[in-house]
Amino acid sequence: MTVLLSLSGAPDAESGSDINHARRLVILYSEPLDFPATEMAEQGIREVISRNTDLNIQLFVEYLDLTRFRDSNQRKALVELLRHRYADSATDVVISFDVPASNFLIENSEEVFPNTPVVMCAIPQELGNRLETSPLRKRSTCVLEPTNGTVLIHAALSLMPDTKNAVLISGAFENDEIRSLDLRKSLEAFRGKISITDLSGLSIGGLLERVRKLPADSVVFFTTFFVDSKGRSFIPRDVIKLISSEASFPVFAPYESYLGHGIVGGPLTSFRLQGRRAAEMAIQILRGKPAGEIPFDFGSSTMVDAYDWRQLRRWNINESDLPHGSEIRYRQLSIWELYRAQAIAVITLIALESLLIVTLFVNLQKRKRAEMSLLESRQDLRTLAGRLISS
Repeated sequence: MTVLLSLSGAPDAESGSDINHARRLVILYSEPLDFPATEMAEQGIREVISRNTDLNIQLFVEYLDLTRFRDSNQRKALVELLRHRYADSATDVVISFDVPASNFLIENSEEVFPNTPVVMCAIPQELGNRLETSPLRKRSTCVLEPTNGTVLIHAALSLMPDTKNAVLISGAFENDEIRSLDLRKSLEAFRGKISITDLSGLSIGGLLERVRKLPADSVVFFTTFFVDSKGRSFIPRDVIKLISSEASFPVFAPYESYLGHGIVGGPLTSFRLQGRRAAEMAIQILRGKPAGEIPFDFGSSTMVDAYDWRQLRRWNINESDLPHGSEIRYRQLSIWELYRAQAIAVITLIALESLLIVTLFVNLQKRKRAEMSLLESRQDLRTLAGRLISS
């Protein structure tokens, strides 16, 4: 599916800017729009494009759906489709998001987008190494995912110090396999201190059965699960919901898109920030900088340190144990926190009414005493007058 948007300001009569001078930016997403990672990346890209309206950018968006359509004939048909679609006019820059779309460009860019600068984002270090040695590097750059596996494991074990078993879960697709490499390599450094269980590449039914049998002193490290061993396609966030609901132990994962759907949290890669950084690189290219001269971005600025308040409560993790500056999301407010303003207003009103009643009562008592005093004074005057008359 292709979406065309023109993101430009009003034409400038003096410069002659019009649709014929628009810059063409093509974005290749690996998955459909309804995938959480795609939505987040698109948000980040559009944030940057919308701030550069002077470039008169025409945005062409392709959702390649490469996870569900994986065979070689499908790929060949896609190459032909894109080649014919963009053959009539030059494309100024291409952004690819995620591993499948980036692999697609490495393998087919000469046929589909020859001589077009390329920015890849949300790709692991291993794919970045492949790009570095590819002929495409002369006209491309990329935003890598941070290699934060070791940091995530340390964060998880510091919050769950009684952990005896670390469990790695990923799917059976090429995207799953390459994304699991960092965590798998990082976990090996902990072998001997804790046991390591690898549940990668299973069927979804077999995976959930194994998860139910894991000991309670386990911690799960989930990467992605796009495809299971039987070739069935999944949205990773849906799989992590299933695992979290079945598990009697916490689940950690490296992506912000999973937060709120079963993971505890930690140092997380933000696909929105990945998209923003890729768009910033694309803007540099549109303003004249050769893509091959832009260094790879190792993604350190695309991380967030965030936790799910509900999971912290579920696993009895104290907020004071979290790293300083951590963001707590999905906090469920108490009745007082929810209705504090209303409660204060009601209490204030009751207090004011009580004060008014007390004031009225005091004034009434003073008035009664004054009336009694007046009556007594009148009685004294009558008595005195009677005596005067008698005398």
